[in-house]
Amino acid sequence: MSEKLTQEQLEECARTFFTNKKVLIVDRSPACREGAKGVVLDFGAKDGQIRTCSRFDEALKYIEEEQPHVVMTDFAFGEHSAMEFLPVVSSYMSSHLEKLFVIITNNASETAVAEAAEGDVDAFVLKPFSRLFFREYLLKVIYPKLHPSDYLTHLEKGKVYLKQGMLDDAERSFEEARKIADEPALAFFFLGQVQEARENWDKAADLYGQGLNANSVHYRCLLARFQLLEKQKKLDEAYGAAQKLITHFPMNAERLGKIMQLAVFTHNFADVQRYFDQFKKLEHRPEDLVKTVQAALYVCGKFLVQKGMEESALKAFRDAIVTSGHDLDLIEKSVTFLLDHKMAGGAANTLRLYPMEKRDSNDYQILDLFVLSQTEPLEIFVRKAREKIKTGVSSPELYFCVADGQKESGDLRGFEITLFEGMEKFPERAEEFKKRLKEGTA
Repeated sequence: MSEKLTQEQLEECARTFFTNKKVLIVDRSPACREGAKGVVLDFGAKDGQIRTCSRFDEALKYIEEEQPHVVMTDFAFGEHSAMEFLPVVSSYMSSHLEKLFVIITNNASETAVAEAAEGDVDAFVLKPFSRLFFREYLLKVIYPKLHPSDYLTHLEKGKVYLKQGMLDDAERSFEEARKIADEPALAFFFLGQVQEARENWDKAADLYGQGLNANSVHYRCLLARFQLLEKQKKLDEAYGAAQKLITHFPMNAERLGKIMQLAVFTHNFADVQRYFDQFKKLEHRPEDLVKTVQAALYVCGKFLVQKGMEESALKAFRDAIVTSGHDLDLIEKSVTFLLDHKMAGGAANTLRLYPMEKRDSNDYQILDLFVLSQTEPLEIFVRKAREKIKTGVSSPELYFCVADGQKESGDLRGFEITLFEGMEKFPERAEEFKKRLKEGTA
């Protein structure tokens, strides 16, 4: 504001702004909620216009259903943050000038996050604050809403054109905004949006990059560049962009799932455990995220085995199995993979994760015998396996494994008997048994 404004002019603007606007105040502190509400009431809002609450889920539901123009919110809610409200608010607000989004926090570092969310977060206030300070601060924030600068005017005009599909007009408005701004990151973001609408992906990415040159942690440019690179399947670049995004901004469940997938796709397996540590801190873990995490850990374990990092691999398999709720198929896959790579000790330790109440099952008994085939002397394994087969424990693979052990120990008669028994038990696999017989007696 370059002109000198009187207190009366500022007050009148605030009263005009709050007329008939729904207000949401969400904070865990009752004192903070009441203090903010008192200021809003001072500006002429009616009590019925104002909703206060303390929980993230309650606030999000209210935003989605009631579409308030004004949101005053704490920053952090466990694994959630106020940043998750922003896309919802943006979806129904036609103009930045009609909304007011204020972050109230007791963490100074979080104000940097709010600053970087230019165009979304209008103001941030550090706790504790006096009611008088909050009142005077809001007056200065609200005035430009009713008397916008040339920069904001061009941006708002461009956004209207963009929404209507008038891309040339939108581009001209955003270019005008860019020319007169000291830090035109938001203008570059919207110019990038124009190019995305034209499907000029490379130009859009370049414009987001220019926005980041103006403000290296600009939220909209970072997020848009990440999403665009992901859409273009430029996975290594997308992963780099995602790492920068989560370094500076809160990581919700959806973003955590995406970056874990990207870490696997780009073979950044060393990072998977770090993201798993973040996952463990989440209070709410959506089912699709759980599946993503367990799959990422399993693939990570396989990679670490191939790199000879046995201890880290076993931890990855163990974390995957625990995350899955001790999924039996995942345990079997992990044990089998470890046995295939002659890691009998690791396979035995992993098999211990099999639920006790399900160890009488055929599947467990077979896995246990496969582990014994590599951890016990050959004669002992064959004897125990034959005893189990007599009790009804069987699979084609178990017959093959026992027959191989008999052949290796020189018991060709036993080798033939076992394969014939297997052929009779599993006639649908007869050709495989015949092939083993032929090869073994050649």
